[in-house]
Formats: sequence, structure tokens, C-alpha cells
Amino acid sequence: PHERDTVGVIQIYYAEKNRSFTRLEIQIAELLAKRLALAMARKKILSMHKINEKKDAIVHHIFKSLGNRGGIKMEEVFNKVIPELADMVNVQSCALFSVASDYKYVVLEAGYPQKEGYHSIGKSFEVSSEPAFEVLLGLADYKGDGLYELVTPHYILVVDPQRSEIISEHMKKFARQHNINSILYIPLHVEGEITYFMTFDALEHRQRYQDDEIEIFMFLGRELMKAQRMERLDDILHDFKNPAIAIAGFARRLKRLLEHENLSEYMPKIKRYVDILFEETSRMQELALSIYEVGSEQVVDMTEVLRRRFEINKEAIKEQFKQNVILEEGPFEKGLLVCCYRIHLERVFDNLLNNATKAIPLKGGRLSIRTFRQKDWACAEIKNTGPISEEDKSKLLEGEGEGRGLYITHRIIRLLNGKIEMDSTQKSTTFVVMLPMHLDKSETCKLA
Repeated sequence: PHERDTVGVIQIYYAEKNRSFTRLEIQIAELLAKRLALAMARKKILSMHKINEKKDAIVHHIFKSLGNRGGIKMEEVFNKVIPELADMVNVQSCALFSVASDYKYVVLEAGYPQKEGYHSIGKSFEVSSEPAFEVLLGLADYKGDGLYELVTPHYILVVDPQRSEIISEHMKKFARQHNINSILYIPLHVEGEITYFMTFDALEHRQRYQDDEIEIFMFLGRELMKAQRMERLDDILHDFKNPAIAIAGFARRLKRLLEHENLSEYMPKIKRYVDILFEETSRMQELALSIYEVGSEQVVDMTEVLRRRFEINKEAIKEQFKQNVILEEGPFEKGLLVCCYRIHLERVFDNLLNNATKAIPLKGGRLSIRTFRQKDWACAEIKNTGPISEEDKSKLLEGEGEGRGLYITHRIIRLLNGKIEMDSTQKSTTFVVMLPMHLDKSETCKLA
């Protein structure tokens, strides 16, 4: 009845010219049109139902994979979820790329299917080498005529890679070798920044992905990023534990001191406790703000940071009533300057000290720290009584052990271009954190 409601037209052909239609014929045509409209509406409802089922399956698979262990990487979620969903969402080939913070490089983190010669996992590409990357990341304007690609704010669909102006000659050759008929690019955002993007290839007899499939892939991308944000929040909540325990302990001590009549006698301790409370509450604020990745890199003294975190861990040991733990400090190297977010280094030491404390046997033992320089590396050593099995040792060195703390530690150390070493005997376990020293004081901090 209304033009805006019209979604299609039914045409009925007759052999006669200038035919006059009876009212009955018109009513039959209208009835046929209504029947077709109902069939189309039912098909659309069923299609929407199938899309919703696929969306539910995506959410289920993603969050099931997140619940399997203390922490999980984006590429691990991708590698676990995509093969399980491939048939359901009609994926032929797809890949996950991470984007460097300066938008100059992208890294191929994961790919499906995982067959040799197709996805070069771990390979780095210059963004400038692929015009499609530049357009996707907003570094270049799209100037094409739209014949061979569809560029939208949410995705780029290259319907003919061989004729598209935003596909490089290298990529065109790759597309010919692997019978790629079209390529879909979907950016993944965090707080307005593109940190990852996914590509989906239509292969062989399939020409392109349809609109409903693109909708599913975009939903998949949003859920992956939502899972990543939840992972980051879980990391922060995990690292709230040590400063929270320390704050409670020092606050109780401060309260007891303030109950004395002669406060001047206790003023040095009161000032010290207030300083610690201020530092730790400020640190918790930084942890909360780090969800949004605020702050900047700075040059910090590794020895000073380790000694401060050791003092806080000492308070946590008291609050947990851990018995017969002997604490040892030193020797320390002066001038061990490293370039990092200070809070990142604090989180590394907090997690290692917390794990070392928990690993000490019930009958008691030792927990010691020291720092030293090894060529151009600033090194911090944390040693505790208690062994680790060879099987667990290999897992821990790869960041694959159970528990979120070591996963966070390994991830941060990779970010800081550092490394971690571990040695375990029948009596003790030693972790050594190694970060590149900041040797040229005239240079500003630059992190990968």
C-alpha cells in the first residue's frame, strides 16, 4: 500500500497485446504477490534466526576458550575458535594480523587453514607495501572508482584482486597461485585504535562472501576484541592483590601508631607508612587506568623498583601469616636503568615475588633478591626455596604454565624486548628477568 514498504515487484506476462484485466485476475495477482511476500519474509526470518544461532555459537566458543586457563593470547583464541566455527560460518581461508602501535608494520599472527605455504605465521609486513593496509588503517584515502572493491567504514571487500588498484603486484601473484577470487578485510578496534585486523579469502569456485556472511565475520571480530578487553581487565584485577594486601597491612599498623598518646615519638614511622600508602594507592590507580593504556614510557632504575616491590611483598607475607620465611636482599647493582612503563616492571616483579612466596614449602625457606649487569642487559634475580619439575620448567619458560601471573609476566617482558631465564635444583628455583639497559641518556624511550 505504501511505496516505502515495497521491496520487490511481481511481473506476470500475457501473450495478448493491450489486454484488459478483469477484477478477478487483478485480485489473483495481488494474492500471489502477498503469498510471495510472506514466503520472502519467512525466508528472511529463518535467515536471521540462522545468523543469531551462528552469533551464539561464536560467543560460546570464544568464552569457552577463555575459561580454559589463567590467560590466553589473541592468536590462541583465533586458532581455537576458527577451526571449530569454520564449517558453521562458511570460512574458507582467514588470517589474523596484529598492528604495530606506529602503524608501520603488521604481523601475521595466525591463519586458517594451517597448511604450509599459505600462511607465513610470524612474518612481518610493512604497511606501505600493501595499499589495502594503508586504506584499512586510515593512512591513505581511497581514490578508486568502486568497480573492483567496496570500501566502507567497517570493512573493505576486494571483489577482484587482479584488477583492484589497492592490491599490490606481490599480492596479485599470491592470489593467482592460490585461486583467491576476493579478499575481505575487517579491522578490530580498541578505544578507537586498530590493533588487529582479519582477512577472509574466497577461493576456487566461490566468488565472494555475501552480506550476511560479512555481518557474521564482523560480529566475530567484535567478540574477539570484547574477549581481549575482558582478558585485560582480568589481568588488572589479578595484579590488584599484592598492593591491596599491603595497603591493608600498613593501614592497620598506622592505626595502631595513631592510638599512642606521644605521636612525636612515632612520627618517622607514621610518615613512612603514609608514604607507602600513598604510593600503593597511586599504583592501584595506575593499574586501573592502564586498562585504557594511558601513561608514557620512562627511564627507571631496575634495582630501586625491585627493592620497593620486595618491601611490599614482605608486608604481604606478614598479612598471609606465612611462617618461617627468611628474606635476603642484595647485592645490588647501581645505575641499572631500563626504558619501560614503570607499572609494567612493577607488575613483573609483583607476580614473580608472589609466585616465589607461594612456592616456598610449608616448613619454611628463603626468598632472596639481587640485581646485576650482564653486558648490555639489566638483570634482576628472584630466588626461593623449593624445586620445579622439568616438565613444569619448560612450560613456565614459554609462558604456558597454569596461572595468570606468569602469563602476564611473559607478555610484559616480550613487550619490553626482554627475556626471562629460570634455573631449578632440588632445593631452590631462580628466575632472572633481563631487560635491555638504557645506555644513551640523550635518547628517549622507544618500545616495540
